[in-house]
Formats: sequence, structure tokens, C-alpha cells
Amino acid sequence: MDAVFTFSLIAVLLAANPVCHALRPPVFLGRHDGGFLGNPVASEKTGAVPPDQYFSQKLDHFNYIDDSSWQQRYFISTQYYQDNGPVFLMLGGEAEANPQWMVQGQWINYAASYNALILMLEHRYYGKSRPTSDLSTDNLQYLSVDQALADVASFRQFMCDQMPELNTTKWIVFGGSYSGSLAAWYRLKYPHLVDGAVASSAPMYAIMNFQDLLVAATQSIYATQSSWYNGWFCWSGFMNGTSIINGMVSYETKKAEQLLKVCDKIDPKNMDDVSNLFSVLASLVETVVQYSNDNRQFEGALGTDINIEKMCKVLTDFSPGKTLTDTFGDVVKMLLKAYNEPCLDFKYTKMIDRLKQVDWSSESAGGDRQWMFQTCTEFGFYQTSDSYAQPFGNDFPLSFFLQQCSDVFGSKFTETLLKRGVERTNLNYGGIFFKGSKVIFPNGSLDPWHTISITMNSPNMDDITPIFINGTAHCADMYPSSPKDLPQLVDARQMIQKTIGRWLEED
Repeated sequence: MDAVFTFSLIAVLLAANPVCHALRPPVFLGRHDGGFLGNPVASEKTGAVPPDQYFSQKLDHFNYIDDSSWQQRYFISTQYYQDNGPVFLMLGGEAEANPQWMVQGQWINYAASYNALILMLEHRYYGKSRPTSDLSTDNLQYLSVDQALADVASFRQFMCDQMPELNTTKWIVFGGSYSGSLAAWYRLKYPHLVDGAVASSAPMYAIMNFQDLLVAATQSIYATQSSWYNGWFCWSGFMNGTSIINGMVSYETKKAEQLLKVCDKIDPKNMDDVSNLFSVLASLVETVVQYSNDNRQFEGALGTDINIEKMCKVLTDFSPGKTLTDTFGDVVKMLLKAYNEPCLDFKYTKMIDRLKQVDWSSESAGGDRQWMFQTCTEFGFYQTSDSYAQPFGNDFPLSFFLQQCSDVFGSKFTETLLKRGVERTNLNYGGIFFKGSKVIFPNGSLDPWHTISITMNSPNMDDITPIFINGTAHCADMYPSSPKDLPQLVDARQMIQKTIGRWLEED
């Protein structure tokens, strides 16, 4: 499920052409440009990062006749490694792997404590790990969890061939958000190759209609306010504001365009555009909730100074002459400014045209097209408006997201296909009935994704350590320490480190 937005080029273009539109919404299907976890940025304090390295990876691990291969990117650091030390492997997710993770983050502290060799493997089809000539729908058939996990197993064998001593040492895998899911699933499917996994904010249950995400997001809004009344006041502000904006789109379109600072004119009869508009608006709010107070400043992430409290304060600031309409618009403009967005991009056809681009040099190759393919074939995770227990209206139902799958990838990508894919994912990996062992599941209470992760023990779990961290956000346990860290976050990191130590000591 965290992120840096590389808009320097956009800024240059805007300086030359003030009417230039944004290239993509700030958030797409819950995903930032840098993926759910996010991209760290260079720092003088952390020093140089290791160089890119590549090895030959099999294209299709499950076709023994086809021996096609490609070059997969990885990173290695021996900074803390001592003889007989363990191997710590960070799994890449739905974005380019950033080598800054090789010198930053809590896992580096764990590696220093246990004299670990540090590795990071980039996920196939993301970043510079390009198995096929382009991202055509036919070529994307090799993008799946099954193939990605087999990549990790193959990479382990490659490293052991290079350094035979790694055959007899212990391996621990790490990941956050989707790559956290991969970490847990790798331990489940290849327990003979890995001795433990830390799966931070890992969605474990594939679900086509993830309508409860917005419900959980609004519950987090309640949880952070000083009283239930303030929570209700903020919640109702979004509910009433959305309703007012909905009416404005139909009857006062120009006013709505100005209020929301949209990139294009609104056609109230174009329901695809209307659905996308309200979906983007809800995503902006959801993103603030998901990453509230998470110490992503170390990534250079945009908008880190905006949390739930600040957003609610702006929404409920009825200074003399201000209305709810004004404050709703103020929230939208504050978030656009925070993300360096010149305007709110909502046009459905523009989004589809961008996602249909298949060249590796295209904007969609940054990860949006690939991640959409995975949601259309394996996960769903669609953050719909189908629940009445959330305040963002009902303009972006499940059918709206299913339509995107067929519009981008073709008529075969239907609800039936996705339903089979979701059922297969949960059948293969257990969903909420996960049966793995030696996995830590840290989750933040503010993060709406925790609702489909593992947050408590059940009798069928063997050495599973859920850590539910009250008051923290998505993948917060992975980031560097801060003087502002909550005591429960500090305790969670200590528990993670001790549990890893126990695994390393066991026979």
C-alpha cells in the first residue's frame, strides 16, 4: 500500500505553458508514482548507494520448454556483513526499486545489529527489470505473484552460487504494502528457502470490491479528533460537501470547475468523467489518512506536513463569510498544492489513453499500467463508493473500475475473469486464513489497508506475530526513527528486532 512525485519536468513545462495539464492524478488506484511504500531520496548523511547489478532470470518459471530469459536488477551491500551473518532481502513492489533503501530505513538498523548481508530485488516489470519488449497485454501474462515469488527463489539460488556460504546461513525477507504481501507469501510457499518474513502493512486478502477502505478511512478520521463531536463534524463535512459538489457539477458546472481547480471542463452528462472526478477526490482524502503522521519526510515525499487533523481543520474552518463549499474547495486546493499539481486531472479518456500506452518509455510504464493489470487479474482492491457508511457519495461503484479493466486491456478482462483471479489468489495464499509461520505483520491503526491484513492471532497460526500499532500509518514501522515517534511505534520496532533475533538463534 507511500511516495515521491517527480514533477520537475512538469514544473518546467508549466513555466513555459501555464495551461499545461497534469500528466496523471496524484493517486491512481491508491498507488503513488513511487508505489505504496515510496521512494527514499538521497541524503548526505546516508552516503553512497550500491550500484545496479543484474542477473539472468527465467521468463516463465512454469514452462519448462521455454528457456527465455531476461535481466533482473538487484542491489547488494556488505557494509554490515560478517562471516556467518544472515541475509536480509528486501523485496521490490509495484514501483522501481530505489537503492536509497539500501542505506535508509529500520531494516538497516536490524542488519547492523545482526551483521547481515543486505540485498534488494526489483520486481519483474517494474523499474529497470523488463522481461519483455513492451507492456502489451499479451506480454503482461508473465506478470503475476506466482512468477514474482519464483523470481525470489531463483535469485536466492543465484546468490548462493556466487557466495556458497549463503547456502548455510539464515535468510529473512522484508517488504511493505504489496511487497509485504510478497514477503509473507514467499515464506508460505518457499519455507525451505527463507527463515522468516517481516510483512509491513501487507494486504493478505484479495477482494474485488474493497468498499470498506473508505469506511476505515473515515473511522480513522474519528479516531484522530479530540472528541467524537469533532470527528462527526469532519465526517459530515465531507459527506455534505460531496453532496453539494455533486449538485454543483450538474447545475453550476463552471462554479464547480473553479472550486475544484480542474484541468478540463466538466461535462455533467459524461458519467465516466463524473465518476472519475469523485473517485479522485476521495483518493486524495484517503491518501492523507493512509499516510498521516508517518515520518515519510525521509523519502522526500510530498504532502507529509498534511495530516488528518490539518485537513479536518481546514474543512471545518468557517471563518466569517466562508461556507462548507469554500472549505471543501480549500481542502482540494491545499492537497493539489502539496503534491505540486497545477490542477485536478479527472478526464476518463485521458486516463485510459495514458494507461493503454505500452512502450517502456511511456508514462504508464512508471507502474500504473502494470499495477492495474495486477488488480484486474489477481487482486481487485477497488476502493469503491458502494458502502453507505462513508461520506464520499456513490458515484464510483465497482462497475466503474471493472469498466477500466476492459477499456484498457480488452473485452476479455471482465468481472468473471477478475472474480476467478481473486478466488485463485486467496486459494493459493490463504487470504485471512494464512497458514504460514515465522511472519511478523506490523500494521498501523490509521491505515485503512489494515482491514485486509493480519492484525491478531488465531489458533491456526504457527509463530505469527501481528503487531497492531495504535495511531500510526501505512508502513510506518519501516521508516527511520524520529523524535516524534509514538512510544508504541518505538516498542513495535523493538519487538520486530527481537523476533528476528530469536529466529536467527533457532536451530
